[in-house]
Amino acid sequence: MKILFYRYNNICEPDIIEVFRKFDIEVCEELLETDMKQAMPSEKIRRLAQDFIAESAKGKVDFVFSVNFFPFISEFCEKLKILYVCWSVDCPVLELFSESIKNGCNRIFLFDEVQYREIHGLNPENVFYLPLATNVERWDAQLAEITAEDVSKYSADISFVGSLYHEKSPLSILKGKMPVPAYLEGYIRGIAEAQLGIYGINFLQDMVTEELIRALKKAFPDFHTLENGAVNTGSYVAANYYLGMLVSEMERVRVLNALATENKVTLYTRSNTSLLKNVDSRDGITTHVEMPRVFRLSKINLNI
Repeated sequence: MKILFYRYNNICEPDIIEVFRKFDIEVCEELLETDMKQAMPSEKIRRLAQDFIAESAKGKVDFVFSVNFFPFISEFCEKLKILYVCWSVDCPVLELFSESIKNGCNRIFLFDEVQYREIHGLNPENVFYLPLATNVERWDAQLAEITAEDVSKYSADISFVGSLYHEKSPLSILKGKMPVPAYLEGYIRGIAEAQLGIYGINFLQDMVTEELIRALKKAFPDFHTLENGAVNTGSYVAANYYLGMLVSEMERVRVLNALATENKVTLYTRSNTSLLKNVDSRDGITTHVEMPRVFRLSKINLNI
């Protein structure tokens, strides 16, 4: 079997390629976006076609694969009548609501069950639920190399590795007043507080009104929806990229501050930590080398 792997430097790509090759699958890599993140869609399609033709001349390409869903790859594969296989590792992903999701060439595997329920109905025969996996051999090899210096450096009672969402949240609590009318700011904060108090269900999208969408679009010119999406994505974007990011930020700050009142908490992040108290805040760490050491050497590791 032979596949063309469309890459863009997602951290999951090396492990997936390694496992494909262990199963004797020939992996050819399309690398344009690993170096040119701002490449135009026309250039991406041109390069994909160029590489596909070149690899097909050497032997049949069974399918194109990517981490996460790319509508332009789906359109390319639909026209050529070849399979497009992808595995999502992020949520939210706006591109999943594009019209391309309905293409018959797609074999889309979604790691998040709620995400799967939202998307499955748009292409019931070709959308599947597949939780995330891990490369056990990679981690075993890293952990076998733990030194006394590592133990001294990374040991912790409670640790957390990750963003505080300040930089991801347009409505960040770190920025102070929101650029929307006062009554809508109160509405947003009320929704966020209610969601923080209820686990097991996410009702943010149900609380989005057309007035709120209009206000967010006015305040944030980069508020982006899909013009020709399979569904109206305005409420999805407002709930997941605005309200959801705010709730995540509030939750992480509160959890860390609450734990730090009575415990030693170590945080590894590249976020602004000015809202934290009594937390041992350190710089971000490397995913494949330092992070597994922190996990192994912490008594409790948080996954907020």
